[in-house]
Amino acid sequence: MTRTSTHRALVVLVVAWCLALGGGAGHASGTETPAGALGQPFTRDQPGIAYGGQRNSVLLFGGTFEGAYWNDTWKFDGIKWHLQAPANSPGPRAAMGIAYDSARKQVVVFGGLGFNRILGDTWTWDGRTWTKQSPASSPRARTNPGMVYDAARQQVVMFGGFTQTGFLGDTWIWDGTNWTELAPSTSPQKRADVGMAYDIARSQTVLFGGDGSQVFSDTWAWDGTNWTQLTPASSPDARYAHAMAYDAARRRVVAFGGLTEFGFFLGDTWTWDGTTWTERTPTTSPSPRKYPGMAYDMGRRAGDVVLFGGSEAEFLGDTWTWDGTTWTERGSG
Repeated sequence: MTRTSTHRALVVLVVAWCLALGGGAGHASGTETPAGALGQPFTRDQPGIAYGGQRNSVLLFGGTFEGAYWNDTWKFDGIKWHLQAPANSPGPRAAMGIAYDSARKQVVVFGGLGFNRILGDTWTWDGRTWTKQSPASSPRARTNPGMVYDAARQQVVMFGGFTQTGFLGDTWIWDGTNWTELAPSTSPQKRADVGMAYDIARSQTVLFGGDGSQVFSDTWAWDGTNWTQLTPASSPDARYAHAMAYDAARRRVVAFGGLTEFGFFLGDTWTWDGTTWTERTPTTSPSPRKYPGMAYDMGRRAGDVVLFGGSEAEFLGDTWTWDGTTWTERGSG
């Protein structure tokens, strides 16, 4: 069985298992606090992580652990995590699209995988609570899309993902009220589990890799109208389930980890300068892993990229920060 067919089969089996359970396992109601909440979020992979809209604030929502799905909300202040208590919350899920919409000062979440189905709802976080949105038009339900905020055009951009019928290759924008599907003349092949980050210095969204008809190693840029495939002199190996974020202090996109076509876990760090990829050699680094969450804390003057969790042989719950040179593990506080 190929790597891609294994991915399809796994998602179908997970969805079927969830349907059979009817949502009866794990953290379903959002009224309980997952184990580990005394110091930091419980171990998990595929959480949603984005800048939280306030100084020293990275937001974490949801994720999955051994068949359980969470809908807890946390903030990281650069030192420790703080559990939030919103009046409303999306249902438990993992593998959602997430981005911080700075024009509207909201974190936007779309879709993901929950207990009963692949999801297609839109939620926003205003710093205090979650609000379910009711757009006139909306993308089809999906897991594992790429999603970022395009600051130059003041819109959230979402690409691809996976649904019951296979991989997706569509491009959508969120304007704070509604989703609109775009029709670029060129586009990456259908895929999920991509790395995506918005390069503020060059006013473009950068996409790398992902899993579709194959595991990809291509780099693409989105300029608000069209996708363009780039030809860097050096590039990371093909991968999916990796993390990407834009490091504004160093004006570089940072990529970490993921999985190879043959299922090997990766623990390498790469940066993109708008022209090429460069592998970094930090003195300390997170262990190899798939599906970590990663975001940049843009509220700090010399901000850090924050990485949390993921999984390898076991689920992980560690927190790391990247300062442009090396990774530093942060305690639970």
